[in-house]
Amino acid sequence: MEKRTNCFINLLKPSGMTSHDAVNAVRRIMSERKTGHLGTLDPGAAGVLPIACGPAAARLIEFLPEKTKGYRAEILLGKSSSSGDLYGDVEDRPVRTPPSEEDVRKALRDFEGRQTQRPPAASALKINGVPMYSYFRRGIDVDVPEREIEISSISLAKYAYPVMTIDVECSAGTYIRSLASDIGERLGCGGLMSYLIRYRSGSFLLRDSLTLEELSEVKDEIQLHSISPSEAMSSYVEIRADEALMSRVRCGNEFEWAGGSISEGEIARITDPDGDLAAVGEGVVRNGRIVVACRKVFADFPGKFPSQEGL
Repeated sequence: MEKRTNCFINLLKPSGMTSHDAVNAVRRIMSERKTGHLGTLDPGAAGVLPIACGPAAARLIEFLPEKTKGYRAEILLGKSSSSGDLYGDVEDRPVRTPPSEEDVRKALRDFEGRQTQRPPAASALKINGVPMYSYFRRGIDVDVPEREIEISSISLAKYAYPVMTIDVECSAGTYIRSLASDIGERLGCGGLMSYLIRYRSGSFLLRDSLTLEELSEVKDEIQLHSISPSEAMSSYVEIRADEALMSRVRCGNEFEWAGGSISEGEIARITDPDGDLAAVGEGVVRNGRIVVACRKVFADFPGKFPSQEGL
């Protein structure tokens, strides 16, 4: 039976590479056709890009919501851009009096909290099934709806006009290019994003990430340098199944959880006696009682998640 990789790789994507190309590169290195990323990172940006590697890991992507992202961004003031960065049509904005550091800090504080944001014209967000950057490249104007985001913290790391460097902790779906433009407008001088690195994506941190070159070196022992499916699902309540319960889980049968409680619609990770992920469960109501229904089952083999055996 063919051994398959099933894990989550914390990739350090280089700038100049699309997220799609990064996934393809991991696919080639790992010789694993079933791969996918957990959240797009702009081609011009570098940093953390979590990648599911292997058929079972890829099936978990839908259960791994994008969480808080962390970025360090460089903003160039006195300029604006059609794309929000240096890749669009850049326009100089004459500035008589550059904003002071106090002005900058005050403006940044105004961006903390929940708010609406309009995504940049050149983004991967789809309108009528077509990525916005496709419209942008063809010069087609489309109505881009605003959406709600949250910036939990934003701080000034360095400032010497016209360059400012900020650290941002924000919700998934926040566009730093749009934030750079909005900050520039708030300061009355315009601004664009000139550099971006993502240092955090949920529990995936920059300090633990691997470059493509490093991945090539450790691919034969990837289990020592990656996150297991069970670890990736650690934010969900755990149901540790004994062998008797595993017999039901392997068949995808519903069951009552005697060792704890689960609410309707709540997702749980079901692990085998060794702690390996066996299935993803969900609380459902049956005859007035809540039972656990198996949404996806990975326990094709007694006691082992397929990261250790073949599919």
